[in-house]
Amino acid sequence: MKDKINEKISEKKTDKRSGNSSDRASGRKSGGTSGETSGNSSALSLYLIFVKSEFKRWVREPLTRVMVAYPLIFGLIGRYLLPYIEENTGLIIALYADLILVMLTLMMPLVFGILMGFSILDDRDDNVLAAVKVTPLGLNRYFSFRVIMIFICTILACLFVILFSAIADLGTGRVISIAVLASLAAPLTGLFINIFASNKIEGFAIFKGFGALIFFPIIALFFTDFKELFFAFAPGFFPAKAISSSIRGNEFMFLSYNQYIFWGWVYGIVLNLLAYRYFRKKRKV
Repeated sequence: MKDKINEKISEKKTDKRSGNSSDRASGRKSGGTSGETSGNSSALSLYLIFVKSEFKRWVREPLTRVMVAYPLIFGLIGRYLLPYIEENTGLIIALYADLILVMLTLMMPLVFGILMGFSILDDRDDNVLAAVKVTPLGLNRYFSFRVIMIFICTILACLFVILFSAIADLGTGRVISIAVLASLAAPLTGLFINIFASNKIEGFAIFKGFGALIFFPIIALFFTDFKELFFAFAPGFFPAKAISSSIRGNEFMFLSYNQYIFWGWVYGIVLNLLAYRYFRKKRKV
């Protein structure tokens, strides 16, 4: 991907040197409109390069290839394996529907978070970030692209797992809002990996530590009074309680469904902004 970026930079410099005085005069008369259009076109082409490169990287490496398949794996577990276990063991899934759905759903942000984290680690090792600085994209747009791309992929994965597993009927509106809320943890995971890790070995260690936070929202499901707030520091707390509220009903919860969604959004956005600022400051990018 670095070679493609450098190629785009060389093309831009060549075009700039080959421009004659009449082109420059025309650009001044048009008020810079053509230059702005050209810049937008260059940025768009770079976005496309990043998207293609990212998906190729995910498919090329054995570890990430398996992780990309996780939504399908977890969806199949919920759709076929759990009913099979229920039929042959007498386990009543309905009694643990919120617990099961929370575990399946919260795994998606972790999976795509590590994909984002390792992609940025690779780009740091390959000095891609230095090349991005001199492109029309810039580092802010580059990281925005990373966050938006992984955020959308995580939303789609959460939607698939919740709907395909068919463990509980939450309603279309609630499924979408829960999927969006849960997906805020994906870029947060990727940023945390890059804040504390300098290579993939350290990245795995950070991922395992950050992944352990998934147990706190699960534990919180067993509390329905103010004591559940002791676990609210975990990013997955609010989507977990929103799922539980949708299945059990608001009368059995400390907060209402809408309150879990609202405060989850506030908390998730603030955490991501703080993590991004700290990442830029620590890594000096």
